[in-house]
Amino acid sequence: MAMCCLVLVGILPSLPAQEEKSAEDLKPRAETFTTKDGVAIAATYWPSGLKQDASVIVLLHGLKGNQLDWGGLPKKLHDEGFAVIAVDLRGHGQSKGASPTGDAVETKPSKIKGKGAKAGVEAGSLKARDYVAMVQFDLEAVKAFIFSEHQQHKLNMNKMGIVGAGLGATVGLNYAAVDWLKKPHTDGPVGGQTPRGQDVRAVVLLTPDSEITGLQLMDAAKTLRVPDLQVAMLLAVGTKDKTDKGETKKLYEYVATPRDKNEGRMYFKEYNSPARGTGLLVKNPQAETNISVFLKKHVQAVPSEWRDRESRLGKKKKAE
Repeated sequence: MAMCCLVLVGILPSLPAQEEKSAEDLKPRAETFTTKDGVAIAATYWPSGLKQDASVIVLLHGLKGNQLDWGGLPKKLHDEGFAVIAVDLRGHGQSKGASPTGDAVETKPSKIKGKGAKAGVEAGSLKARDYVAMVQFDLEAVKAFIFSEHQQHKLNMNKMGIVGAGLGATVGLNYAAVDWLKKPHTDGPVGGQTPRGQDVRAVVLLTPDSEITGLQLMDAAKTLRVPDLQVAMLLAVGTKDKTDKGETKKLYEYVATPRDKNEGRMYFKEYNSPARGTGLLVKNPQAETNISVFLKKHVQAVPSEWRDRESRLGKKKKAE
């Protein structure tokens, strides 16, 4: 099968130099995002010196993993000018069900629960509703933070990428589809409205998990493979991965049209390894480079100037 190559020589335009900022300004810092259903989502944020010209990359770990699984990838991307957010999804790492007040919460997508709830969210006992909540609540909380940084001219939210491993790949692909289906604010004529979403430009999927109850890979892929959206995808798998059973390749064949393969929007990479998810980065150093090159081309180099993303109607209400 013909594989797309990540060749960028002569393609990328020159990018703005990072502004002079102190080491303290660019130092990674811990963040906590509170979801609408009361879960405190832990993350580490690497701000970019490019400020409003900065692209932003969200890293989503695999099942029973955490934000520390990415090795040197966050620093590599940050050194290349990206703003980076490594997230602990609910039930993982430091996001194990505690609300900001210290109360445990059991999440349900259709019902907000907070103070007084008794059950926590743990990776070993996640249910379909928890996986759905990762898309509906966890990543929406992350996006709210990105919006806040955007409005302060600290990054450009319309140049957003997601890198997911296993569970994180499935959650990330589903969120990207949700984000692209968001209708704009009704604050102007058609074509002049302020967008709510449609910010995810590229997705990296490291052995996406096709067996996450409550989430459908193919349904999300169906939304994102539409050529007019120009969402790029890089799918990666280990050739000795017996668990995958060809599912990653099957997903690639579903999303990649002959035109995509020729023009370089969809990519499929195989590594001589039994590793899965973030394990591919440990066993195959070239994988980090491939991800970096892909994101530079399909996120960082995307022509999209910073624009105010607050609804004009919202501003009017504030003024009143």
